[in-house]
Amino acid sequence: MVAAAATTAAAPLVMSATEKAATATVPGEVGRISYWAGNIVYVADANGANARALIDSIVGSGTWAPDGSRFFYSTGTELNSVRADGSGRLRLLNLTGAGEYARDVTVSQDGRLIIFNGASGLRYTGTGGNWYGSTLLYAAPATGTIERPTVSVDGTIFFDQGGGPDTRSILRLDGQTGPQEIIKNGWGADVSPDGSRIVFVRSDIVNAKAQLWLAGSDGSNPVQLTTEEGAGGGWNVDPRWSPDGSTILFASAINSGNSRGIKKIDVASKVVTPVVTYGDTPAWQPVRSGLVERVWGQTALDTAIATSRYNYADHGKADPVRTQAKAVVLSRNDVYYDALSGSALAVNKEAPLLITPRDGLPASIEAEIKRVLGNSGDVYLLGDVAAIPAPIETRLKNIGFTTHRVAGYTLFDTAIAVADAITPTPDTIIIATALNYYDALAAGAAAGANPGTVIVLTAGADMPAETARYLNRFDPTKVDIVTAGGPGDDALINAYYRGQLPSWVNRDWGRYDLVGDAAQDTARMIAEFFFGSPRTVGIATTASWYDALTGGAMIGANYGPLLITVPNALDHQVSDYLSAQSAAVADVVLIGGPNALPQHLVAPIGNASSLPGHYTTSETTPENSLQAKAQAKSLAATDPKTRSPKGTPDKAPGLKTKKTMVK
Repeated sequence: MVAAAATTAAAPLVMSATEKAATATVPGEVGRISYWAGNIVYVADANGANARALIDSIVGSGTWAPDGSRFFYSTGTELNSVRADGSGRLRLLNLTGAGEYARDVTVSQDGRLIIFNGASGLRYTGTGGNWYGSTLLYAAPATGTIERPTVSVDGTIFFDQGGGPDTRSILRLDGQTGPQEIIKNGWGADVSPDGSRIVFVRSDIVNAKAQLWLAGSDGSNPVQLTTEEGAGGGWNVDPRWSPDGSTILFASAINSGNSRGIKKIDVASKVVTPVVTYGDTPAWQPVRSGLVERVWGQTALDTAIATSRYNYADHGKADPVRTQAKAVVLSRNDVYYDALSGSALAVNKEAPLLITPRDGLPASIEAEIKRVLGNSGDVYLLGDVAAIPAPIETRLKNIGFTTHRVAGYTLFDTAIAVADAITPTPDTIIIATALNYYDALAAGAAAGANPGTVIVLTAGADMPAETARYLNRFDPTKVDIVTAGGPGDDALINAYYRGQLPSWVNRDWGRYDLVGDAAQDTARMIAEFFFGSPRTVGIATTASWYDALTGGAMIGANYGPLLITVPNALDHQVSDYLSAQSAAVADVVLIGGPNALPQHLVAPIGNASSLPGHYTTSETTPENSLQAKAQAKSLAATDPKTRSPKGTPDKAPGLKTKKTMVK
């Protein structure tokens, strides 16, 4: 539940190897370099040429998103980010007055988390600025402060701890044991992009020397990399691997008191080359391509089939990128009412959501059901026989499928039946109107992606008796209540003051009111509330409901939000969201064909979600789904379904959204 997550400290555990935790240098093509000089961060070509100011008034070093689209930095009590050109400044976390600080910022391999050291130890927050984090590893005062975290691609965390520079040690946490000291008299480690080696600093304060050393990721075979330079010795610190693992940037001076410059050393030849005359705390910008793909078919039924093929493998066949479906959810294709909460049910049942005309099951839909289930399995029918007539159910039974009708006397009853089929004891209840489809379909992807979340419906600003009876089952102080859109929010408040919610009287309850000025605003608010830096984002048009329905089930199964935009234009709510979340977003899926989402939207979407100019495109149709899905996975740094590291919330992380209390 959201309220609980806001007050419960994260377990002092580290990330497992499969959870792809933070790293300072991530694999990728070599982009530009950045460095700090005179309280300003500059970016320059890899050889130091063409330097320009990126951001000012920061404390210490910053770091880059894994795709190079954003730069993350600290002002001491704030965490912020900017786009690679310095635009789009975003405040992520404000620690002013909290007795905390933020230093040594590093970003996770999947781009979802920032890890930094604070007063209490290692802390984290999301890269998109829409959710709070917590403490990942508490510092033990007796062993000194935790500083300079860096994390390998395999999830192993490295940091240094202790007293002064020549008495600090480097420790590692591999997710299996507690912190293990691997290097004595070492600090400032950075992990190679492949995770096999670390570079670190070993210093001699008495003689004012500090040199770079290499070792295995377990601390084995330490060897000195740099040697003293100049009559007074050498002070070489702040090492950072290049994204291709061939070179290390570092700050260099005659001794610790001198102004520093930036140099680089070729790891194989050990040749040192000056890069910047005056600068400190360098970093490399990795460059990775994002993906903008289209999932579609010639008709709404074909697009539904394409969304099914995007996620689910042929029944009983090994598939390198898609999973086996455990069921199918089927809805009518002429009206949306019974289907409004169907996408949440489909994700819950690990099933595609398909649509059918009422006059008979099309051969293409039947073939798709057989493709994912064979000739037996569970098919959930949304609505009664008026919605999906008996002959369709009979046809499915004759093939060998087991049918389950999820229905009620009214569309509001059907939504409740869907909610009960998902869970009888929800953690979160979303309330949205049934009189339009925008709010509920955006909420459907969120409910599906966040276990324990259900959707119930209102008649605009009026609360149906059926929905009121359902809400009266629950204590609103123990279940998170979320309203998606103005009509749903108005209906809840009206119901309370009209006496339709007697079990809620005299309780100190509130709701999270996600109410935008337009449908696109509300969809973005839903995305920001329910998704902490998603890897995959879906976009559908406001012009129809088909694509948002079946696509919402597809994108929710990939732990992604559904955004909506007006026809023939990219709404600023969509582009702003993609820009803010670009560090994490690896895959943007346009749901529907060029008539729904024109081709001219691809470029602004790609440039907003990636480093501008660094994106590729793909199409998933009923004919090429496996190849397109394989391309999407190969371009993403990690599986788009990757959740937050151990000890961080998977569900409803939008804790910056204030609960509005109701008296």
